[in-house]
Amino acid sequence: NTRGELEQALPVLLQARINRVILVSSPSHCPRCMRDASLVFRAALRAGRFTLFVSPCATDFVAGGAAQQVVVVEPPHRGDRDAALDPRPPLHQLAARALSLCPSAKRQFATRCDVLLKGLEHVVVKGDRQNARRHVQVTSLH
Repeated sequence: NTRGELEQALPVLLQARINRVILVSSPSHCPRCMRDASLVFRAALRAGRFTLFVSPCATDFVAGGAAQQVVVVEPPHRGDRDAALDPRPPLHQLAARALSLCPSAKRQFATRCDVLLKGLEHVVVKGDRQNARRHVQVTSLH
């Protein structure tokens, strides 16, 4: 959550005596980032401790692709999640390992994952069907 991350960053920025802060985000998120940073950093900004900038970044991670095709896999960090549901090993560690494979191993990995996902896509835990429809869109790994 952006506001929580800004709250954690503020003491670090102040202690390091950073005088310029540049937030980089996707163009559609920049207004929210500036709003949240202005609220969290209000006292420091008014005191002239630093200057705040927001810069949009390129978000076309997939050549010719749409934003829906971009997937970010990060470590679990939200306090409002059910930690008991965190997969073991964590998905972000699996993704990092997969991305470090040599090209031929990546192809094998993608093929095996595709087969595994095709076998699992129909599995929905009772009571979680609504969640699955809302949050999961599985696409081929090819």
